[in-house]
Amino acid sequence: MKVLLVDDEPRLVHALDRVLRVGGDSGWVVSTAMSAREALAKLDHAAVDVVVSDMSMPEMDGTALLSEIRVRWPGTVRVVLSGHSDPASATRAASIAHQFFEKPVRAADLIAALREIEACLRPSPSAPLREILGAIGHLPAAPAAFVELSAAMDDPRVRVDDLIVVVKRDPALVAKVLQLASSTFFTRGLPARDLRTAIGRLGVRLVAALALAGSAFNVDRSSGVTLEQLTTHAVEAATAAHGVAAPRYAEDAFVAALLADIGLSALACWMPSRVRDARTHAARNHVAFHQAEEALYGSTHAELGAYLLGLWRLPPPVVEAVALHHAADRSTLCDLPIALAVYDAHAKPGPVD
Repeated sequence: MKVLLVDDEPRLVHALDRVLRVGGDSGWVVSTAMSAREALAKLDHAAVDVVVSDMSMPEMDGTALLSEIRVRWPGTVRVVLSGHSDPASATRAASIAHQFFEKPVRAADLIAALREIEACLRPSPSAPLREILGAIGHLPAAPAAFVELSAAMDDPRVRVDDLIVVVKRDPALVAKVLQLASSTFFTRGLPARDLRTAIGRLGVRLVAALALAGSAFNVDRSSGVTLEQLTTHAVEAATAAHGVAAPRYAEDAFVAALLADIGLSALACWMPSRVRDARTHAARNHVAFHQAEEALYGSTHAELGAYLLGLWRLPPPVVEAVALHHAADRSTLCDLPIALAVYDAHAKPGPVD
């Protein structure tokens, strides 16, 4: 894996370079640049798999650099290092970066993140999936609300009021949080009349998953499905998965089932004709939608969804469950309790069936 480190502080960039060379994997090829323009010159000469860039740099900052990289080298994974952890900085980073770290970053955290990225890249998406990613034009970043809420989970100082501010920026997310928190599944039927109560009932992790499921992509109605249909099915499946999973796996099962069709949402946003044609093929040949995808294109929305979620650093069991939620043989999932719960929850017809 080829990694490019970009920072205008020589001591920091050399320290990170040394850390990755010593503590990273032997197959990593690490290079450095002291400015955004030097980074672009190096990328013109040889593309890399991952760019790790500081946000605050003179002349051309990290936002401008990563925006340029997104256009010119769309398959490159973009990682931000920032000395500012405020919501505004997180929002800016979320618009162009796949992952976001505060400075000073712990060496172990950065190495772990790069290993996870390499795990996503190593199997290399199948040729049909690479074609999809190429047609998309760029690998998307996770929504800002998801990035901020995910960061909050790791911050012992975070307050409920801080979370409320994040959630309130997305009216659709507010509605979904209040709706789910008022369901009989999470309470005895007492409505959640305010966000403080609702977030307390659901927990930050589930609210973050709702943010990702509901706002990652703008679904094109010409695909034949709507965002409302997709999110309604996702919440129903998530609730079902939470109910059938053993207590120790219930929360991961909820998140995985909620996000299982995020690849479908992505395709309905970027390639609506593919969704429409697969639905037509499925109806004519009396097969499931994912079987029609496989027959027509050689890859499915489950593969795409798992790839994106892996890139966004969701827990491996969640990514695995998303990849396998349309497995050909249910019996192969017996030793994978989260994947099995998600498979069963998505067994009933969905919005594309």
